[in-house]
Amino acid sequence: MRFPVKKRTIFLVIILLLLLVSVAFYSDQYLHIKYDVSLLEYIKLSSPLTLEESELLSRFPHLIYGGNISEPPMGIYYPEINQHVGLVSDYLSALSIQIGKNIITEPMVWSEALEALERGRTDLCDMIPSAERGRVFAFSKPLYDLKGIAVVPVGSPIDKLEHLSEKKVGVQRGDIAIEELAERGVFPEYVYTDDSLLALELLHGGAVDAVVGDEPVIWYHFNELKNWEDYRILPDFIYQKSCAIAVSQKNADLLPIFNKGILQLRRKGIFDQIERKWLGGNIQLFNTRSEGRSKLEARLNLLFLFWGGFFVYLLNRGLVMMVSHRTRELSAVKDELQIAFDAMAPFLIVLSTTDKILNVNEAFSLYAQKSKSHLIGSLYKTFPLLLAVEETVIDETGLRLTQLEQDVKIEISYAMRRYVAECYPLPSDYGSNRGLLMILSDVTESREKTEKLSHANKMAAVGSLVAGVAHELRNPLGVIRNAAFLLSEEEDRLLPPADKYAVEVINEALGNANKTIDSLLDFSRMTYGEASMFHLADMLEESLSYLKPEYYHRGIKLILSCHEKRKICSYPNSLRHILLNLVQNAADAMPEGGNIKVTASIENKEGLHMLRLCVCDEGEGIAEHMISRIFEPFFTTKPAGKGTGLGLYIVYSELQKLKGEVNVRNNKPKGMTFELMIPLEGEAVSF
Repeated sequence: MRFPVKKRTIFLVIILLLLLVSVAFYSDQYLHIKYDVSLLEYIKLSSPLTLEESELLSRFPHLIYGGNISEPPMGIYYPEINQHVGLVSDYLSALSIQIGKNIITEPMVWSEALEALERGRTDLCDMIPSAERGRVFAFSKPLYDLKGIAVVPVGSPIDKLEHLSEKKVGVQRGDIAIEELAERGVFPEYVYTDDSLLALELLHGGAVDAVVGDEPVIWYHFNELKNWEDYRILPDFIYQKSCAIAVSQKNADLLPIFNKGILQLRRKGIFDQIERKWLGGNIQLFNTRSEGRSKLEARLNLLFLFWGGFFVYLLNRGLVMMVSHRTRELSAVKDELQIAFDAMAPFLIVLSTTDKILNVNEAFSLYAQKSKSHLIGSLYKTFPLLLAVEETVIDETGLRLTQLEQDVKIEISYAMRRYVAECYPLPSDYGSNRGLLMILSDVTESREKTEKLSHANKMAAVGSLVAGVAHELRNPLGVIRNAAFLLSEEEDRLLPPADKYAVEVINEALGNANKTIDSLLDFSRMTYGEASMFHLADMLEESLSYLKPEYYHRGIKLILSCHEKRKICSYPNSLRHILLNLVQNAADAMPEGGNIKVTASIENKEGLHMLRLCVCDEGEGIAEHMISRIFEPFFTTKPAGKGTGLGLYIVYSELQKLKGEVNVRNNKPKGMTFELMIPLEGEAVSF
């Protein structure tokens, strides 16, 4: 049975607290290993400098660092250019930028650097903390780690650090190795030098039996020895300790500032970059204690494994009941989703990767005229509509439907209808597609309404523009006509024959231009007269009879199909204009001859009597992308001089006056059909 809500809440709170404690413990141990700080210290040191810390820094015009004059690669001084460089110098330069205070280096030998810091002539120095040094100095968090090593000749009997007692050992003055060897009970006879290089030279000359010093410095100076392969390093380290920034006890308030800078630089990896620059990755100065971190991670993994197993064990009993409860809920949700799925108006089809239909909604079932049980499990390619969708998808993506990996949205035309198909791949639990959801929406009516509205607005604007332009052209044409008239009135002796011919050409062109302008102005006005009752079939037969003789000689046959025996109330002159322009346009599209079929009928559409008039030719048709422009004035696909481009514009203008609609489509294999639907003014009456 399920846990009561109160008990479950208490249990989860306890588990959460244990996890938080474990995470905090792990974070604290990890930060100790990686940065030598505790979790609380890490949070504190990650904050920006406080106002008090900034004021403290402002008391110093600059900070002075006492650098070892010759401890490469930690510090190298070039007296000829008065330049002190090295790994520690780069450390302090980066620290200077981080805390926003300039740090100036004063190079000196190590013993002098210790004395200068103690007497206050410098502000900071880098050194290994010790109990003795702690009486005088205060120390920051670790800056880098150092190892102390001992070097002896290859043939030397000295094999370990204890053998150095009573031996002559070269060492830099003030080196921490002296204290560390004393703690081990090793008391050599020291020969003090200003730097490790001088001590190695004494070893090379046989003046000492061994040299002790910092590992990176010894390795760096090995390259200065002529026969460095004649020397070896004792396997035991003298020390392995962290080196920190040291300040005098009176300046101990500077340490939190230095600690913040050191932590930020180590987090950014700046110190690691400086180490690679000077050491090339051969020596790691800051020991990340990977072994300790691995042990810590192993312990914590065991702890998490224990609590995880315990948590799973306690929840298992409740989960069994919860799964059963959720299963019932999911079953109910599935039923609700199926109801919503079936209620959707678009066609919804779910396909499998094996090209089978997994599910369909009621809308598609009605379209296919088959029950859902009959459709599910059948191949979707047996349905021409779905096959048309796939062919379009392949054209655009190169993939079959069930191979799609991304959503696809396309528009197709099928069986005189237009559909928007949305395809959504359905991912499986294993990362590969397990099927596809297709949503098919019939957008025929909405697209037609949108296109008709857009076309009507465009044509209205164009018509207004054409009418305005026609009026404006009258003025300059009138000036040209007057000038031509004045020229024609000149004496024959004053007007050469060539000029007379030019005047005649101008007058002829003016006549053609005025005819075009008159046509434009006529069809921009409401000039179709009054509605009247007439026999539709008689009007059509009479109108076409004038064209038949001419078309007969051109190899064009006019076929009229109108079986209406009723009178209709409309505007016969406008209808005659529309018909003759459409037939003329069809004839021009068939230079080699052919059939032009005119059909007419009266239909009832939503309670309104409509005249359906179709003109179908057998010409070459027109490109689909140009169909939307054929009703524009002056637009024509005919050769220059073969047409003005006003015929179909006249058709469109007259049709707008009659509140009619036109649908244009290419026929297969060739030809075009103009289908007009024109509302009648009254009911059709019997003959």
